[in-house]
Amino acid sequence: MKKTILLLLWSCAAFAQGVKPTGTWLPVHVEWEHAPPSISPKLETGSTTVLYFDENQRFAIVGCIVLRAPGRITISHGDGQVVFLGGWDGHLPGQVKYRLVSRTVPLKGETLPGPWREEKLASTPKGYLLFEGKLYRHVEDLEPSVRDLLHGTAEAAWK
Repeated sequence: MKKTILLLLWSCAAFAQGVKPTGTWLPVHVEWEHAPPSISPKLETGSTTVLYFDENQRFAIVGCIVLRAPGRITISHGDGQVVFLGGWDGHLPGQVKYRLVSRTVPLKGETLPGPWREEKLASTPKGYLLFEGKLYRHVEDLEPSVRDLLHGTAEAAWK
């Protein structure tokens, strides 16, 4: 019995360390709202935060509206976004460092880029990421729209 429990614990720890934060991550709990049936009966929208990790240890947070329909999920480019850019140390558990670089609707008196922030990043045995007290799941289909959004903003700000 002890061997079984130890094997199970070791497997969970190995799986958790096997999580590689690349691509896009969406909170596990997004409050989805249905679009009016006259617009699209199967379309749902959610105001949320998307995490993005690239292969060069660059990190982004995008506050945005996400559109979800059967077989498709994307960032709404017709709604406002808030973009934070930075990097992460490449470890789990680890650290991310980021700052606000873009906001569709500027706040009076706000200077961009904003000050640097640092937060902890961890993984769970079920393959989720834990960031700022929220669980995030990997959503591969969201990556193209996040990359498109970041393409113009990110290159100058990440340097």
